[in-house]
Amino acid sequence: MPQWKILQPNAPDQWENYYQLRFSVLRKPWNQAPGTEHAIDDHAAFHGAIFGEDGKALAVARVSQISEQQAQIRFMAVDPKYQGKGLGKAVLKYVENLGLRNYPTITQFCLQARETAVPFYLSNNYRIQEKTFLLFDEIQHYLMVKDVHPETEDHPDN
Repeated sequence: MPQWKILQPNAPDQWENYYQLRFSVLRKPWNQAPGTEHAIDDHAAFHGAIFGEDGKALAVARVSQISEQQAQIRFMAVDPKYQGKGLGKAVLKYVENLGLRNYPTITQFCLQARETAVPFYLSNNYRIQEKTFLLFDEIQHYLMVKDVHPETEDHPDN
């Protein structure tokens, strides 16, 4: 089985591979321009990535605090060749833990899930709060939330 490591990107080549995966999975298939995979607040977020033996990003996500009690997961992407192998769950748990360690007042994670990703998030204890927007005029999104309580089984470390 191939070896991979999960970490916060910090070297220039790691960041390049991190953003390349975000672009190739989340933007390129919808003919979006290079650069749209970057967000103005990326510098203020905590990022997680799984890198393969060759240094290529296989799964990525980020977390940022949006209110005293809520943190948001964004830009989650898994290389299509590695979907269904547990990497999405691993990177999600990793950024949830980053959020809990760095934002001690949060009690809830939220995210905007593409319709095709809703079953994945449901299987990771998120629930649909509401149907929201249509990205690129074709990708339905749903606001999903997950309550977290450090002392219970809802905590990602448990």
